[in-house]
Amino acid sequence: MIQGTKAFLRKFATTLLTERLAPGPAAAAVFWGVLIGVVPIWGLQTLTALGLAYLLRLNKPLILAATFINNPLCLPFLVGGSLEAGSFLRTGKWQDWQLSAFTNMQLLKSEAFSWVLGSMVVGVAAGAFCGAITAALVHWTAPAQRRQRERIH
Repeated sequence: MIQGTKAFLRKFATTLLTERLAPGPAAAAVFWGVLIGVVPIWGLQTLTALGLAYLLRLNKPLILAATFINNPLCLPFLVGGSLEAGSFLRTGKWQDWQLSAFTNMQLLKSEAFSWVLGSMVVGVAAGAFCGAITAALVHWTAPAQRRQRERIH
């Protein structure tokens, strides 16, 4: 009983972690995961990523891992870059930064559209960059992974 359960769990984990792990689908999973991670829909990112992975038949662990680009170390740069890009798209000029602007709620509300607009641009750019790196890494490591999958099955 325990051996059968252990073998089932091993096969399930291997299938889950290696599903659609060709360079193209892996790059698509990372692209969409990074894009979802940058767009300010906090609280819904995991559900959105899982739903998109299911609809597009992408690698679920990979798309979820890519959403964690919004970690506390990267978040200030993502928000700042999104605000800058959105402001530039809306007004045609770069935004002046002042510390008092972050405490003024009226100003923050007026910049919400810039933030969402800019997050799309930053998300697409960051997703394309990370997706390209993922495609290259999966392409270079695919033969070794294929041998490992054959050994596990």
